[in-house]
Amino acid sequence: MYVWPLANITVYKEVMQGDDAELLENQQCFQFSSGPPSISYSVVTFDGSSNSYFDIHMNKPYLLEDMTISLYVYPGGDVSGSLIHFKSDNGDLINIRVVMNTIIISFRDPYGMNAGLVYLETFFTLDKWNHLIVTRDYETGTIAVYKGGQEIFNDDNEFSDTISFSQKGTLRIGKSQDETDEDTFEGSICCVQWYKAIVKEVQLQRFCRPDNWNINPVVRMEESVDGTGRMCLSNEVPLEEVLTLTTITKGPTWNAFLKHNKLMGSGVNSAYFHVISRDLKPLDTLTTISKFNTTGTRVCSRLCMRIAGCQSFAVQPDDSASDERYECFLYDNKYTDVGDLEDHAGTKYYHITN
Repeated sequence: MYVWPLANITVYKEVMQGDDAELLENQQCFQFSSGPPSISYSVVTFDGSSNSYFDIHMNKPYLLEDMTISLYVYPGGDVSGSLIHFKSDNGDLINIRVVMNTIIISFRDPYGMNAGLVYLETFFTLDKWNHLIVTRDYETGTIAVYKGGQEIFNDDNEFSDTISFSQKGTLRIGKSQDETDEDTFEGSICCVQWYKAIVKEVQLQRFCRPDNWNINPVVRMEESVDGTGRMCLSNEVPLEEVLTLTTITKGPTWNAFLKHNKLMGSGVNSAYFHVISRDLKPLDTLTTISKFNTTGTRVCSRLCMRIAGCQSFAVQPDDSASDERYECFLYDNKYTDVGDLEDHAGTKYYHITN
């Protein structure tokens, strides 16, 4: 299960597994408004601009069969634009969008074939929070749509039934990933939840509350200097001298770390590594992305996985340090030739593999 509250106390962070959205340079400031009556925190407002969205890069090894998607929506403007758009490398898989307050919910299999399509006119109640729940049953292909706990739609559409969906792709909240789709959502979206099961409304409401989250993130914000009343992620994020797993996940924000070191995130959350050599490392004259002090091989491998362009890494104990630390060298190439490697006692050199 995943929960993205999209709140002033979490902003882009996911609170059950840590699958946070990755923000761009122009996605650092946010306007907040009051959430649904049952929610104590303020929530993000989507203003319909080109950078008003959240991208979450999913790379899970399992397939989705039964599923539930839940979100609260406060519509504004002409009630148009994508609310949830999940797209894999093969194309659209799930899209929940509105056009002039007609909600369109579509599912496609990995081959681009229709696996479910729903049109419901005059769906959202204006100037009010609407709780939208969409479920799809794997065995029957039945799609059910609920609004405020009331079932609005329940049918199998006569499309193929037992279709599973890969969970490898990009989930976008607040905007379509299709560049030709000019409709942009204006309003608020909060407490976005995604389950690989059919889930009842009472459980969905429960996980909107902070006391049921696995992760209570620390988000530092400061008021924007442009007088708009927006709140911006603070650049004053402490960066540790020795990187730990906390640095990458629950500690100082990953985006602040990337900006500080002028790096780009890869959007990858899992990878395999293969030991190429022991007591050898690439020559110092070869291109290095960067070098960091870490607490071990696991941290170094995760850094390589999450930094764009990293193809290999070398890790070695730093005997000169008073505490336990390891030097981590990240490379944008995979070196195998004997002439590219030099003796270096205690070093292990790894390649990232597909």
